[in-house]
Parts: sequence; structure tokens; C-alpha cells
Amino acid sequence: MSKSPKAFDRLYTKMVKAGEIGGVLDVILQRLADFMEKGQRLRSRIKGALIYPTVVILIAVAIVTGIMYFVIPKFQEIFNDFNVKLPALTLWLVSASKWIAGTASPDQRVPGVIWIIAAPFIIFFLLKVIRKTGYGRAAFDWIILKIPVIGNLIQKTTVARFTRTLGTLVAAGVPILEAITITKETSGNWVFERALGSVHDSIKEGETFAGPLRKAKVCDAIVVNMIDVGEETGDLDVMLMKIADNYDEEVDVAVASLLSLLEPFMVVILGGIVGTIVLALFLPLVSMIESVSGQKGGVAKTCTSIHLAAIWAAQNRAVCVVDADRNRSALAYAVRGELSFAVVPVEAAAKACRGADVVITDGQASSDEEELRHLAMGSDLVLLPT
Repeated sequence: MSKSPKAFDRLYTKMVKAGEIGGVLDVILQRLADFMEKGQRLRSRIKGALIYPTVVILIAVAIVTGIMYFVIPKFQEIFNDFNVKLPALTLWLVSASKWIAGTASPDQRVPGVIWIIAAPFIIFFLLKVIRKTGYGRAAFDWIILKIPVIGNLIQKTTVARFTRTLGTLVAAGVPILEAITITKETSGNWVFERALGSVHDSIKEGETFAGPLRKAKVCDAIVVNMIDVGEETGDLDVMLMKIADNYDEEVDVAVASLLSLLEPFMVVILGGIVGTIVLALFLPLVSMIESVSGQKGGVAKTCTSIHLAAIWAAQNRAVCVVDADRNRSALAYAVRGELSFAVVPVEAAAKACRGADVVITDGQASSDEEELRHLAMGSDLVLLPT
């Protein structure tokens, strides 16, 4: 087994060796199986709890990115066509949309959507590189323990892991110094590794187990006191296993607390993002509708698309479309719906458009705007590009 370290780590080999020497290999293997099952159960609970928020965050980022990439540019065209002065919030949203689409400036080589997709992989790679260095791993492990809620969960998980590992090794008959060394290597956190290193040196010099652990302040007082009692009574392995079982239950409570905190937090964050987008788009629309509703009596309004003419027409009841070339059936489609409309040729416009609320023409009906105003006969006049 020792010749295959990728399949069997030092924990396996040392426990099996102790079982062979003591003639209790069957008992040791059963303890090892129990240890692995409980460790796997703990990891599965934590991973399962993180699946829901991770999926929600990924879907939310994908939806918001899609809105910024596909929807916002369409609204920007509408705002530009109506020459609406955009508020600061809308300008910021448009700028963010341009950055995501890669059109923010001629110097932008990579669209922002690529950075958003690549960000999780870049962060994962950087964290992996940082943790490979001694100082980077120490700083990362220390910082993550200081994060509210998450740090508490990681601390409890690490305490449960190292007490169960050490208790299993001591119960199997592995020498205490060697058991602490193995536990230190499998603790998974630099802060706890340093504390267990101090414990190893203390025991090597004939001192107590609990003293260095108390000075390190990486465990709750009850953990240190239980280890102290176990050390004095000679039942250190029993106390360590009790601590591990107790902290397994506390990890379940911490995971439930984390989920209960994450759900409303995500709702507030996502609601704030969606609300900001809606508000940024709604503010200029209000100004646009006010300007459209306020222009009456033959005032010419230039629209650069048929769909914008439909928006203009939607503010009124009766629409008259003057089709200069008789081939623009899209004009009729643009104002189709609940509106009352008619599509007439140029020569019949003067009579057919009398009394209409809106007259829409493509500009080919007359090159003279005064004639078009006369054609409108007091109605709103919408000019489409020729």
C-alpha cells in the first residue's frame, strides 16, 4: 500500500500497519471505513448545499449578460432616433452594454462578454497558483477563516476533520507524534497546520497537547478543554471522536444558516440588478412619451425606422399612412393592431387623411415640408427616411 501513495495516503498505510502489528487489522479496517464514510458524508453535505446558490448565480449572470448584449442596444437605437436626452443611470447602462458587446471604443479588442465567461476560470486558476506558494496559501487560508459565516463553517469543518483523523489514528495505536504529523498534513488549512505543528513540538518536549492549541486560538474553548480532559484521563481518542461528532452536527447547522442567509441575499441582489436595468430604461421612455404626446398640430417628427413610427402612432387613435412608392407594405404592418389606420397613395392623401390623428409618410410624398404640413392638416406628421 505504501508503494501506491496516490491510492493510499499515509493515513491508510499507518493505520493498516498499526493493525497488523497489534493483530487487530479487522477492527482497524472497520474504523478506517467508518472514518472515510463520515468524512465523505460531510463533504457531500457541503457540496450539496453550494449547488443551489451556484446555479442561481450562474443563471442570473447569463440572463443579465444576455439583456446587456442583445436588448439594451435596441433601446439605445430607439433613444437615438427620438433624440432623447439620457439620464446618468441610462448612460452608465448603455456604456456597460457597449463594453459587454465590445463596441465601447475602437481600442477594445476583447468584448466584455468574453471576460465574463472567462472570469470564473481565471479566478480558479489564480487561486490555484496562489495556493501553491507558501505565503499565498497562508494568506488565503487566514483570510478565508475571517470571512463572516463562511469562515465559521470552514473552521468547524476543519476541526471536525482533524479531530476525527487524530482520534482514529490514536485509537488505531499509531504513535501520537506520528499521528499528529499525519493529521497536520491532512487538515487542509495552513492555520491549523501551524497550530498542530506547535502541538507536535510541545508533546515532543514533554509538554501538554492542549497548551499550544489554546495559545493558537484556532478552536473554541470547549474543544481545548475536552482535549485537555481526554489527555489527563487517558481517553484522548474518545474525546477527539466526541468532538468530531459534535462538530459534524454543528456543520449541518452552519450549512443551513448559510443557505438561509444566501437565499434572501441573492433575491435582494438580483432584484436590485433587475430594478436598476428597468429604471434605467424607463426614465428615458417617460421623457420620450411626454415629448411625443406634447407635439400636436402639424409639427414634423423624424423617425428613422418603421417600428418607431408605430411607437408614435400608438399614442393616437387614427393613423393615415401615405405610401409614396406603393410597395412599402411594412408601413401598414408597422401600425397594425388596435389602431385605426388607412394606407393611401400619394394622390389621394389630401382627402383620405383628413381628420387623422397621425399622418405617416416616407418623405417621398413631397420634398417640401410645408406641403407635408399642409397634407397633415393639423395632425401629427411622422417622416420616415427616404
